[in-house]
Amino acid sequence: MSRTKRRTLDGSYLNYGFTCMIKSGIKVPQCVLCMKVLTNDSMKPHQLKRHLRNKHAKHMDKSKPFFEAKERELKRAKLESTGSFHIQAQAITEASYALSYRIARDKMPHTISE
Repeated sequence: MSRTKRRTLDGSYLNYGFTCMIKSGIKVPQCVLCMKVLTNDSMKPHQLKRHLRNKHAKHMDKSKPFFEAKERELKRAKLESTGSFHIQAQAITEASYALSYRIARDKMPHTISE
C-alpha cells in the first residue's frame, strides 16, 4: 500500500497571510486578505508566497501580528459554517427580484414598491 504525504497547515503559514478552513472535512488554506480558498495542493510555502506576492504586493513586508489581526477579523465575519446566512440572504434577494418583476410586468410605477 502506498502512503501519500498530506500537508497540514501550521502556524507559520500565517506569515504568508493564510489560515486554515475546513471544507468537506479537509483543511484547506484561505487567504486572510482576499478570503480566497486555495486547493489543498497549494499548501506549499512557495505557492502561498506567490499568491501573496502576486495578489497582495503591498502587504509583502507586513509582520505576523498584522496577519493575526486580519485572521481575527475573518473569523468574526464568518457567521456560521453551514452558510445559513448566505441562504437566507439569497432567499431575500429572490423575493425582491420577484416583486420587482411583478411591478414591471403590471406596468405600475416603481415607487409603489416602497
